[in-house]
Amino acid sequence: MNDFPKKQLCVQNTVRQVNRAFHRLKKAVGFEPSPEPKPLKIVALIAAYNEERYIVPALRHLGEQGLEAVLFDNDSTDRCRKFAEPFLKKNLRSIERIPRSEGFNWAEILRKKAEYQNHADADWFLHLDPDEFRYPPPGYATLRDWITSADRQGYNAANFQEFTFLPCRETPDHDHPDFQKTMQYYYPFQVNMLHRVNAWKRQEQGVDLETMGGHEVLFPGRSITPETGLMRHYLFLSADHAREKYGQRGYDASERAKGWHGWRGDIETKTEISLPSLYEMNVLSGDGVFSFEKARTEHYPFCSSTT
Repeated sequence: MNDFPKKQLCVQNTVRQVNRAFHRLKKAVGFEPSPEPKPLKIVALIAAYNEERYIVPALRHLGEQGLEAVLFDNDSTDRCRKFAEPFLKKNLRSIERIPRSEGFNWAEILRKKAEYQNHADADWFLHLDPDEFRYPPPGYATLRDWITSADRQGYNAANFQEFTFLPCRETPDHDHPDFQKTMQYYYPFQVNMLHRVNAWKRQEQGVDLETMGGHEVLFPGRSITPETGLMRHYLFLSADHAREKYGQRGYDASERAKGWHGWRGDIETKTEISLPSLYEMNVLSGDGVFSFEKARTEHYPFCSSTT
């Protein structure tokens, strides 16, 4: 006769008895397990002016990374806002209008983002543009996982390493919805080690995004996690797109005098755009591992007046 069922039942009874004894012991000594921490509310602050090519993949990517978003629209005249509106039923909290004055006023946009963190119902924020796609360091599935880990370790800011993706002379046109699949050539952009401190924990006293032109968030007691995130920056998708994107933006003269916008302000609607050769770039490997070869401290000279 097979007595396995009897032995299995005996084991199950023993387990139940041990569990009941353990619970009685916990009650006797007053032990209570720590409650699970609430999931962080992480909001990406994304500003746009005529970014209809990027806004859908940008918002979709943020959702895949576990982030909500707020879109600050600078009176776009293309379909950017229209394309973003369906995401209001998904991970887009709201669309905030920033009225456009005589030109593109980056300082005003940065101030609006900094002001938003003062009253928003959120724990962490990420400042970025629609053409920037952020990823966690290796070992984390999503940005949410990484930021949550940093928060639990007591850090309140995070940095990203930028990798600039460009069309090349040999493959000059990626102006289509699948640009992330076809535009595979890049260089590491390394101005300094803390070039993109763009994520931060909410600060009751406020933060400063303007001083460093949005590249670094500043606040007292800033503590940056030693792990660095990744940023894929798709500056433009073709030479025609570069002229359209930057040539019609109308950069504020006072901001250009401060050294802001650089080569972007040099591009006009008829500027001849110079593209790099693919041999001057790295190609993204199939496993998504980035190379730090061919790094640049200044962007490729796209037009003759670039400094």
